[in-house]
Amino acid sequence: MFKMPARNDIVQFALIATIVILVDAASKSYMLETIFSPPRVIELTSFLNWSPAWNEGVSFGLLAEGGQWTRYGISLLAVIVCLWLFFQLPELVKGQKIAAALISGGAIGNVIDRQIYGKVVDFIDFHLGSWHYPSFNVADAAIFVGVGVWVISVLMEARRQKQHEKG
Repeated sequence: MFKMPARNDIVQFALIATIVILVDAASKSYMLETIFSPPRVIELTSFLNWSPAWNEGVSFGLLAEGGQWTRYGISLLAVIVCLWLFFQLPELVKGQKIAAALISGGAIGNVIDRQIYGKVVDFIDFHLGSWHYPSFNVADAAIFVGVGVWVISVLMEARRQKQHEKG
């Protein structure tokens, strides 16, 4: 059913995911001390602030009213997805392997928050005028970049396969 990934794939996956988890944890720790207590906004540019926000749901605050189900159910789902991505490594191309590690590191970073605080620490506030994108964190950014890398990788691989078939 599952094939164990090659040693170099395991090392690369673990290294990337660990870096994401550590940078995410360090940034959240710093922000908890800097802008959460007492709550304050730090304006960095005309379109970017550090702004304290707790997310009890998943992306964009979805399922925020889920209570313990969100805390434990989403955490369990995230761990299952990370394990699935890990065991898929033998079947993935290089870009997808990097993406899987970014997604997994980000997912685990947010799982750690859910288990410690019961919600996720968000602090990056991107905005244009009065329109604000939902607050996010380093883990969310890693997931977003990972999904982007995955999509680009799949498209490039499909293109490569098509060219290979043409000869």
